[in-house]
Amino acid sequence: MLPLKALLQQKGMSQARLARKVKLSPATIAQLLNKGIWPTNPPRDALQASITAVLTAKGIAVSAAHFEPAPIAEDAEKNHNAQEGIDMLLRKQTLSPQARKHFGLFRDPFDNDVTEASDVFVTPDSRYVREAMWSTAKLGGFIAVAGESGSGKSTLAALLCGLRPPDSGLLLLHGLDKAAWGVQTWRRTVAAAPQFHENYIFSAPFAFNLLMGRRWPPNNEDLQEAEQVCQGLGLGDLLERMPAGLMQMVGETGWRLSHGERSRVFLARALLQEAHVIVLDESFGALDPETLGQCLTYVMQRAPTLVVIAHP
Repeated sequence: MLPLKALLQQKGMSQARLARKVKLSPATIAQLLNKGIWPTNPPRDALQASITAVLTAKGIAVSAAHFEPAPIAEDAEKNHNAQEGIDMLLRKQTLSPQARKHFGLFRDPFDNDVTEASDVFVTPDSRYVREAMWSTAKLGGFIAVAGESGSGKSTLAALLCGLRPPDSGLLLLHGLDKAAWGVQTWRRTVAAAPQFHENYIFSAPFAFNLLMGRRWPPNNEDLQEAEQVCQGLGLGDLLERMPAGLMQMVGETGWRLSHGERSRVFLARALLQEAHVIVLDESFGALDPETLGQCLTYVMQRAPTLVVIAHP
């Protein structure tokens, strides 16, 4: 792991924001910070200079030492090598494809990702849902959850967002549950855009309703990013119509927004929170097909992991 990761955490700058600043994917930055793996393009010197320039502009002092892997103490290195040997041994204890098919096992019970019996021995339907969710959360990407009314879609969204505790089992984020992370950190890391009638537009500037997951008053960078997200979600015409733009008062005592505009404000609010996981609970119901396609494409480009809940 590069010392740069600890520096970013200390200064409150997310990996996703750094990735956007240097025009790389969040996965590439994660590989660099966590494993010291540099991309082939751009070259290392150019990328290091670009990262240094971004952090310096933020008033964050950075040196060449931040880009070098932290040295491992001798004892720690021995333990690491010993553990690596154990891991290599365990990885050899694998099941053949025929054995997995016979016993209906999607995951290898000898794999280190398996932590309890229910990771392997569950009903086929439950296993399918868990594996889909697990793979999406681990690797990043997009998963759609469809079901009839009353099937538990919104309950699933509430569980993911930490709004209600699970009745059994554990819900883990990067290997830790909500009690370990703390409620505030969990809800900052998992953001939701619920159905438009379950969310709220505050009687405040339009920018305040967009940037609720950040500081207030905002700086110029926050406002520029908010405008960029609005353009991506098709709210550019709305900004042009409002006399004060982002600072236009909206809500019950201000500019009244349509259902479709409100839905996109909630999408923008979730994206600007820079969460690791974004849950959209029937968030596109008030949008026409063309606008829905534009919004979904844009959200999929920006969200590291996206869970979309909808009617079939």
